[in-house]
Amino acid sequence: MNFGKLATDPNALHLVCPYPAASLWPNARSHWSRKARSARQQRAAVRFIASLSDRRPSKPFPRATVLAEFFCAGRGPDPDNAVAALKSTLDGLQDGHVLANDRELVLLPVRIVPRSQWPEHVVAPQVVLHLLGESK
Repeated sequence: MNFGKLATDPNALHLVCPYPAASLWPNARSHWSRKARSARQQRAAVRFIASLSDRRPSKPFPRATVLAEFFCAGRGPDPDNAVAALKSTLDGLQDGHVLANDRELVLLPVRIVPRSQWPEHVVAPQVVLHLLGESK
């Protein structure tokens, strides 16, 4: 994946998504209903964000590569836990008709960005997805 060409590639999509709720992390000990509600809210938020994108594909991508950047308050989570917390976010991409099926998704190692390294435009914890879809 060539990140230098993502800004001009017609199959590239950048989405700023909400930071996953605490109940969506694998080490959370929350009630099943709280986790289900958080997953539903995360999926709906990502579906809505994808629908607002002016670069959303006319047909869902059959395959895609994704890099997730976690902008965290503090030092940030363990990368393995961050991948698990992304499940509802990635499901929201399928709900928003960005992906045909999230089984054909290549997830690159997540990038954890601690608060001390945030760019000026980032003001709250968030997840930025950089997606490069394949048309065929």
